Amino acid sequence: MYHIIRQSILLFLCFVVISPLFAAPTDSQTIHLKLDCRHCDRDYLQEEIPWISFVRDRQSADVHVISTYQRNSSSGREYTLTFSGLRDFEGLCDTLNFSTPPAVAREEARSLLAQQIKLGLVRYLARTPLGRELSVTCNAVNVEESPPGDKWNSWVFSSRLGSFFNGEESRNSISLWGNLNAQRITAESKIKITCWGNYNHDRYEYEYDDTSYVYISESNSRGFSSEWAKSLTDHWSAGCWGGISSSTYNNKALAWRFGPGLEYNIYPYSESARRQLRITYLMSGRRFLYDEETIYLKESESLVEHTLAMRLELVRNWGSVSVDLSGSQYLHDLTKNEANLYGDLSLQLVRGLSLSLDGQVSLIHNQLSLPRSDADLEELLLQRRQLSTQYDYWLSVGFRYTFGSIYSSVVNTRFGEW
Repeated sequence: MYHIIRQSILLFLCFVVISPLFAAPTDSQTIHLKLDCRHCDRDYLQEEIPWISFVRDRQSADVHVISTYQRNSSSGREYTLTFSGLRDFEGLCDTLNFSTPPAVAREEARSLLAQQIKLGLVRYLARTPLGRELSVTCNAVNVEESPPGDKWNSWVFSSRLGSFFNGEESRNSISLWGNLNAQRITAESKIKITCWGNYNHDRYEYEYDDTSYVYISESNSRGFSSEWAKSLTDHWSAGCWGGISSSTYNNKALAWRFGPGLEYNIYPYSESARRQLRITYLMSGRRFLYDEETIYLKESESLVEHTLAMRLELVRNWGSVSVDLSGSQYLHDLTKNEANLYGDLSLQLVRGLSLSLDGQVSLIHNQLSLPRSDADLEELLLQRRQLSTQYDYWLSVGFRYTFGSIYSSVVNTRFGEW
């Protein structure tokens, strides 16, 4: 095994070293575009913008476009397109913002994105031989034809119901879930209200010693939560939140919480699509009614918890990074606490080589709701019950290396994706 791993690493390094030898000069008669956009339909964009050359690497590009989005107040998306000029266009940068309505059709969304990318490329095309082929039109709208006032006063409502069924001769599973949401988001404040529910049912049939058995396992959770946030300045916000929930997995027949919070963003909130560093402090009163008596001999209890959290998010030409760090304690016993660290890194190392890394680790010392009775085999195997632990983690690491032609503008969908 060690020999195979060593040979694989050596082969990978050889590819990295020799691939630049096959690079060819680029065509200066058109724009070479590097597009970073995780949510884009790339085939569609390449077909809609055939007069530019899409390339794989920033080092081969004349223009680098980064597309990001955030949810807007109507549950649609607010996109930010950042254009960075490279080589002959060094220092020529621009930013475009546009929004889509809620539940927008996929065709309409991708058409609007293509239109905005074309619009942002005009200033670069004008400086190339293709500039002679440009024409500009404007479909103006008269002020009198603008839509009337918002009769919903910025409120947006949505719902979702879903199910999943699977099975075979000796088993079947059913999962049902649903939620209702109401929100009102303006520049001054944000209100969000959510109700949700989940139900899982598993049925197993098996034979042992010529006897047939049927085994059924069920779990469910449901709840209601609300959140209100107020903009104080371009860096400060205040708010409060509350909720009621229950969960068979967490041994909670009823749990409610309510409390205030304060947040400071090092960067202005207006720049949150590209960068943010938010520090949040929350305090909440909590009340628990348990399905079973806990390991601390409690059937119910009232507690006060406080939480300090930090979130860093950056989207740059070299990639993106986001980090979430949080810690919470119960004030009646500071040893009952939890700390969480989550990170997500996407990094362009050299031409054609990129690194993706994401993971989370949690230190857990606040499992106050653990039942006093031991978990049975069903609850262990089907994960129907929370188990005692002092930590959990997960980690994902990946490398991607591509070499060869720098162009990626041609689309051919015959026989689908192989």
